[in-house]
Amino acid sequence: MARFDRDLGSKKRGGGSLLMYLHEKYQFTPVSVWNLCCPDLEWQWTILSLPHTRKTYICNIYRPPSGDTDIALSLLGSKITDIYSEGTCDVIIMGDLNINLLDNRDIQSREMADLLKTLPLLTGMICSTSGVHMTPLSVIIT
Repeated sequence: MARFDRDLGSKKRGGGSLLMYLHEKYQFTPVSVWNLCCPDLEWQWTILSLPHTRKTYICNIYRPPSGDTDIALSLLGSKITDIYSEGTCDVIIMGDLNINLLDNRDIQSREMADLLKTLPLLTGMICSTSGVHMTPLSVIIT
């Protein structure tokens, strides 16, 4: 299990954290130096290493609804670009972006779509996290 808790220096109220369950039969390497917690974005990264496969970077992400979308997407785009510049690998991003990717009238959705077009990623499973509005805010992107 990899856990990343907010600290007082993050300028966010305490109590929140990110958690990633990692099955013991797989070889994972948490990349703690990449952990980020700021008012616009929280993430934690780990590397999955399997025999006879490319290295896979896994990101658990949370963008609060009050977070600045431009800053969050800029940070995400920069990190993914840095990862792909290292060589052949795969990237999986999963978590709650608080962006409805199915609403192309929404500016945040269009900004996210524009970012995804610039990166060698495909949008995967999109699921609803809100029983009230039934909008898909959580994603898995590979």
